[in-house]
This record gives sequence, C-alpha cells and structure tokens, in this order.
Amino acid sequence: RLQAVGAALVSSDFSLGTGGAPGAASVFEAQAALEPRAPALVLTSEQDAVLPAAGVRAFAASLRTKDRAARLEVLRGQHVQLLRSDPKAFAVAVHNHVGVCELPGPQVDMARVLELQADLLADDVEVRSGMAAWSDSRLRGYLESGGEDPWSPAAV
Repeated sequence: RLQAVGAALVSSDFSLGTGGAPGAASVFEAQAALEPRAPALVLTSEQDAVLPAAGVRAFAASLRTKDRAARLEVLRGQHVQLLRSDPKAFAVAVHNHVGVCELPGPQVDMARVLELQADLLADDVEVRSGMAAWSDSRLRGYLESGGEDPWSPAAV
C-alpha cells in the first residue's frame, strides 16, 4: 500500500478525494495550506523504494514560494533509514539547514548570552555576537559542553 502511495506522489495531481484540506486538490496543496511558511528541509534517497525520489522532488518544489524556502537534500539509504545509513551526511544536511534558518523559539540578546555564561560558570568559553540569535537551548548546550556547538555535525 505504501508503495502505491509513493508511486502516486510522482504525479503532481495526486488527488485527496474528500478527506483533504478544504479547497486543496492535491497532497502538495494540502501540505502547503496546513504548514506555516517556515523554511523546509526535505530529505530523499534514490534507494527509497517506498517514496520515489522524483515524487519527493516534486513535493519539495511545490513547497517553494516567494515566502518560503524548501531545501532538498539527496542522501543514501533505504526508506526511513537515512540517519542510520549515513549519520554524518544526515547531520550535515540538518546543520546546513539550521544554519540558514534558526528554528522558531525564544531568542536571546547578547546581554542574555553573557548572563547565561555567568550563571553556568562558563567564563572560559568563548562567546561571539552571532550567538545572540541562538535559541536558549542551543546556547545552553554550547556553554555546558565547554564550547561545542550541539547543532554541529561533529556533535552527532
């Protein structure tokens, strides 16, 4: 059944029937209507026998608008095994995406960076002005680790 759905994704007119989003004629339109305009990272593999890479490419293209970026990364591995098949490539793809767009969440200013550094007794850890845009969780992980960015591919 999943292979049939995957094969149908290759066609851009994959109909939702009566169960889709109001006014949406395809899976692509329904997905775009339901999600915020946040940048998307779309992963695929030529070895995926369930969701053909051509269908995933069409899906990624359908997400791209003037208000939304959609980054497509082609990795090696079977269906839902991309992380296990090549952890380094997976981590690099995610890190590159996150580097382009910070995930939504509470942001900190430089005063907060310095305050958190003092609270964690991490005066020996270098902080830079760009870290003011980091989320609290990323900044905390960096300071607690002694200066290792928890979102870098090397940390995986």
